[in-house]
Amino acid sequence: MAVNIYNLETLEKPSLYAMFSALGTWNEGEICPTCGQHGSECVEPLLVEWQPGTDQIGDFSLGSDEFLVKESVKDFMQSNQFNADFSFGIEYQKFKWIERLGGRHKRVKYPYEGPQLFWLDVIDQVNIDFEKSKIEQEADCPTCRRARFKFSRTGLHINSRDWTGEKFFTVKQFNNSSLKLISEQARQELLSQGFTNFSTSLAGVISD
Repeated sequence: MAVNIYNLETLEKPSLYAMFSALGTWNEGEICPTCGQHGSECVEPLLVEWQPGTDQIGDFSLGSDEFLVKESVKDFMQSNQFNADFSFGIEYQKFKWIERLGGRHKRVKYPYEGPQLFWLDVIDQVNIDFEKSKIEQEADCPTCRRARFKFSRTGLHINSRDWTGEKFFTVKQFNNSSLKLISEQARQELLSQGFTNFSTSLAGVISD
């Protein structure tokens, strides 16, 4: 029986809850001289710059494909076998256009005095079936051995034999992408808690 998997997202109406920009968070790593790809690495702290629009912070906050969550979300995920990393540090930045905008737009105040937030990072990696996912894959680079492919957030297919019940994971072959996926069970559990600013979109299936 096929089981759906979902992209982790926030609400489609960002004006309801504050969004942020994630700045200065990645280094490029060593660049392959043959294919030009690089293994970017996550570097803490996550530099958070709240964007104008609203000062309301949801249980989930999104910025540059990274997520911040409130302590209630962290505690729930840790208590329910979500294998996630919340250990990376966060540093809040002053919005660079704050003087120009003045008081015309609501935004989360700086210095930050809101609820404690945690950077939600993925740990588990699962292989996808490229053929069934219909993802174009070129030959591996002869130098760095990295595969080159057309990235996709939809139509993903994971074979049942490659999935061992992970609730929160990413795709192993997508290298260091920011893709964050959750299982159907994980989605239902998170929805049951009524967390604010939490949403998903269908990413694919797990099946034989």
